[in-house]
Amino acid sequence: PVIYNNLVYLCRENGTVICLDAKTGEQLYSESPHRQTYRASPVAGDGKIYITSRDGMVTVLQAGREFKVLAKNKLAGGLTASPAPSNGRIYLRTHEALYAIGEK
Repeated sequence: PVIYNNLVYLCRENGTVICLDAKTGEQLYSESPHRQTYRASPVAGDGKIYITSRDGMVTVLQAGREFKVLAKNKLAGGLTASPAPSNGRIYLRTHEALYAIGEK
């Protein structure tokens, strides 16, 4: 799980993303943006939540109390490692490659 702006985001193995209020524990949503297994923890930054699935799908959510998918991108190879943000980029390691996504 990741805590960002007083909200807790977690991914379940069944493909469900859950958002909770960090102070009250109230569940704000439980949605399935991509019906595949999630093994890695989500990562937060720049007002976004990044989640990765075992089949290589990277889903970007808008951080907040309401569920909103901003983007989906399919990478070759499965993803079981958490994304790593650094210096304006996000690094993603699949079973086949290492990706650095961001402005040049």
